[in-house]
Amino acid sequence: MFDQRFDGQVDRALMGICRPASETVTILSITKSSNRTLCVTQVGEHPAVSVASMRVMRSNIDDLLVAEPTGALTILTHGLQKYNASTVGIGGVVPHFLSRARPSPSAAPMEVDNTSSNVTSNRVVALRDPIRSAVTIELLDGNLSRVSVDFTPKDLLTSQCLGVLALTLPADWFFGLHVTFTDTWRSRRLSCAPETEFECFKSALLTILEIEPYQADEVETTTTPWERLAHSTSLGRLEDDVVLSGLRLPQRPSLKARPPRKRPHALLAPVLNALHMLGEDLRLMVHQHDEVHRLAGLICLIASIIRPEWADYWKRFCPNVTSGWVHHMYDHGRDSSFVDDRLPVWPPDMTAMFYGRVNNPEWKLPWYDIRKLSSQFKLIPSCAYGRIEPLAYLRQLTLIYQCLADKTVEDSRKRAENAMHLMVSHKVGFLNLLPIGLAAPLREAARTCQLAPGQDWPAAAYEFVGRNDLAEGANANPGLLNTNGYRAVKEFLVSNLEV
Repeated sequence: MFDQRFDGQVDRALMGICRPASETVTILSITKSSNRTLCVTQVGEHPAVSVASMRVMRSNIDDLLVAEPTGALTILTHGLQKYNASTVGIGGVVPHFLSRARPSPSAAPMEVDNTSSNVTSNRVVALRDPIRSAVTIELLDGNLSRVSVDFTPKDLLTSQCLGVLALTLPADWFFGLHVTFTDTWRSRRLSCAPETEFECFKSALLTILEIEPYQADEVETTTTPWERLAHSTSLGRLEDDVVLSGLRLPQRPSLKARPPRKRPHALLAPVLNALHMLGEDLRLMVHQHDEVHRLAGLICLIASIIRPEWADYWKRFCPNVTSGWVHHMYDHGRDSSFVDDRLPVWPPDMTAMFYGRVNNPEWKLPWYDIRKLSSQFKLIPSCAYGRIEPLAYLRQLTLIYQCLADKTVEDSRKRAENAMHLMVSHKVGFLNLLPIGLAAPLREAARTCQLAPGQDWPAAAYEFVGRNDLAEGANANPGLLNTNGYRAVKEFLVSNLEV
């Protein structure tokens, strides 16, 4: 079983049945019919001598690792899309297959598809005991090797970017993005440095969307410290310095870039909108603000092409994300035909939306909905990660603020109680991580419930509002009151026997 997920239309799972004698694996699709019966359909065949279900490309979805008769290793991922797991350039990822009886200290990691006679003769004939990303490989001469085939990103921001774009881009485009990112990352030897992973993602995204990123003039190594001052943010403060007024200050570097040679890609707008919503989700949590700064640079680069106002929005949050105001970097400017009118002039500000809905429940501004990432651009998302929610903080805060701004409930205390129960049921533990402005209404709701608690609340609700005295009573066993605090002899003996 592999690729078990919601594909945008139905929940389904794929099953691979390998027949080594015929060197073929048959792929079946299993879905649940409306009459609660299983529907099995054959969706394809692939040459294989052995298969294994593993976590290779996605951290929450199994892919199918296929050992082909030619000795190559292929991954069936994103449905039935093929990805070569033995591409040249991943030295050290999958070790050289050595005999357990004849270990050689001089042996070094090498590429899987090395064309040497040793590797050709020792082709893969079986895949055994797969556990997550590890599998035992049996070679033709009987040697065994335990290897790890793990191409899932470890950087949280990179994983969130892929997750939110999986709910935005069509299946073929997202698969192309994912494969391009993986190839780029493998060329960097799968470095787990966060900046390396995110730079690989940015490179893949710019390649897929055919963006020519601008590059600011680099500081030459031969320049003097005085000339390097032109690349510093201190230059603006020194221009009005009376002491330095008689000196010739260094010239600022040019920030202009080549204008696009053709109309920007049609998917730039949905990608910009998705990354903006991810930035809004990260901005809600104080401990994620470093990630916001990393993401803002990519958002500004895309926004400067089709919506410079969105770049100004993020420039105000992260002033150092670019060396200048972004809408001056391109010659076509704000009045260009490259501006995409599918995006509003001013980007959605989720914090302002929360404040506005609490102050005025009649406000018609729509709430956050993850489905709008693709539906507003009339796209069918790939849903490569299934029903996973990449914007978890934004979704939870939206549900809580919906309770506080519910105009169908006239009693403000009842709205506060509904919000409190929702926070308890979702086990919300990030109140201390929220900015003060966003946390204040939620703390006030908890304070309201603390002063006037209900009589039938669960113990967790009393503990959440700080009424531990009532929580102790809710946890008490009423049977002990009838026995003066002592348990029955039978219960005492049974508990001792269990110990």
